[in-house]
Parts: sequence; C-alpha cells; structure tokens
Amino acid sequence: MRGISLKEISDSTKINLRFLRALEEDQLDLLPGRFFIKGILRSYADYLGMDESTVLNKFYEEEQYRSQESGEKQKNKGSVPEIPKSFRNKMFFGISFVVILALLSSLYFIFQKDKKDQPQIQSDPAPARKEAITPPPQVEKKPAEAPVATEMNLAITFQQETWLQIYIDGALLLDGIKYPGEEFSATAANEILITVGNAGGLTYTINQRTGKSLGRAGQVVRNIQITLDNLKDYLAQDEEALDGQ
Repeated sequence: MRGISLKEISDSTKINLRFLRALEEDQLDLLPGRFFIKGILRSYADYLGMDESTVLNKFYEEEQYRSQESGEKQKNKGSVPEIPKSFRNKMFFGISFVVILALLSSLYFIFQKDKKDQPQIQSDPAPARKEAITPPPQVEKKPAEAPVATEMNLAITFQQETWLQIYIDGALLLDGIKYPGEEFSATAANEILITVGNAGGLTYTINQRTGKSLGRAGQVVRNIQITLDNLKDYLAQDEEALDGQ
C-alpha cells in the first residue's frame, strides 16, 4: 500500500526476504519460532511506522485461531497409525543395500573406464639402419630492413652559443639563443623546419640516430626542411653506409 518493496525493507531491517514474503502472503507456518516471529513483527512494524502492539495483538489472534482450527481438524481426522518399528528397520536396511550396491557399481564402471583409457605401451621397433643425411643447402639471410619511421623525435644538444628557429609541423616551438650544455627536444609527425645562425654549434639526433652536420661554425643556414620522405638524407649513419658500399 505504501509502495515500498520487500527488498528495500529487507535491506534496512536485515530480515530475511523469504520471511517478509511469508508475512505478506499470510504463510505464518514458514516463519521461524515464536520468539523470532515477535522480533520480526516489531522490526517490520517499526520500519513501516505502524503500532507494534496492534500488529502483535493481530498476530496472537491469528495464531490462536489457527491453533483451534488445527485441533479440530486433528479430531475429525483421527490419529495417524504409527508405522511399526520392524517395518521401519526393514525399509532402512533395504534402502542402505540399494545405495551401497549403486556405489559399488559406479566404482566398478569408473575403474574399467580408467583401465581402457590408459595408453598401451608398445615395444620399440628394431632400430632402423642409419642413412647418411645430407644437410640442407644454406640459405643466405638478407639483412633485415630498417623499420619505416612514422614520426620524428628530434633531440638537439648545444656546444656553442647558437641562435635558431624551429617549426614542428608548422608550429613555432623555438625562436631564440641557446647556450652550451642546453638541450631541446620535440616530436614531429610530418615536418621539421630549422633556421640556424651557428650551424656548427650543435649536434642532433632523430629517432635516436645521429644527424649529419648542418654546416660549419658560424655559418647561417636557412629553411632546413626534414620530412619522413627525406629523413635518411639527414642521418649520418646512412651516409656512412653509402660510403662503405
């Protein structure tokens, strides 16, 4: 009537949801002993804001009515004949025998199945005559090609006072003077554009590979454009590899 779910009441009062449902459906025979029923009713009534005494009195009336009704039914039905003890003993031994027989049968079939599943050990055949084995021809391995770069990680170290201007993917990241011992690093996806006032005053690497010299000390070099396509032209290692060929 108040729109409160039994789950919400159970979570708040810690009463088992099964007991609350039994109360709502008037199935008092599913509830625990009388002492616990009184505690459940008190907590339930208190949560719903009802008078505890009224709820308990209602329960006592219902309990008394059910007791009287049950007594009348027992009188009308008469006493139930008790099963003889000898018959109960026979039933017990009979059921026990059937259970033991079933267990033994199960163990027998499991043992037989495990025995079938065990691998059969076969004797090794007579050793075959050894024949000369010709080793396969050696295949010359080609040197692995260097992975294709997808970006350019630029790192510059300054040995002399140097003025320079650097654009990374069109954005100006550096415009000023750098001094010996200072460093600069940036990552470009497409293009690095450098203008330097002292080309011999710095060293650099791209993707951790040494870069070629940009010029001599004091030389001004403008618009050095490095892209993924011409990256190898600015790497000293590639230049050395070409000289060795």
